[in-house]
Formats: sequence, structure tokens, C-alpha cells
Amino acid sequence: MTVPNEELFAFAGIYTQWVKGDNSIINTYSVITTQANSLMHYYYL
Repeated sequence: MTVPNEELFAFAGIYTQWVKGDNSIINTYSVITTQANSLMHYYYL
């Protein structure tokens, strides 16, 4: 997502990799959010 006429902005989040017993890798992530405002409520999951 971008903000019109503004520079790129960032999201807070966490990321990690898990190695399963069969040595396959699972990549997991989460984006930290708050309640959507009127501008973003259409995109909020």
C-alpha cells in the first residue's frame, strides 16, 4: 500500500523460520495492526 504523494511507509511485524523434523522450512510472519480508521477499513482483514 502507498499513501498518495508520500514516501513509502513501514509496517510493524514479526518473522521467523521453523525447521520441521524432515528438514523442510516453514516461513511464518505476522503484521501488527490496530483498529482500522475510515481510510483503511475497506482493506482491513
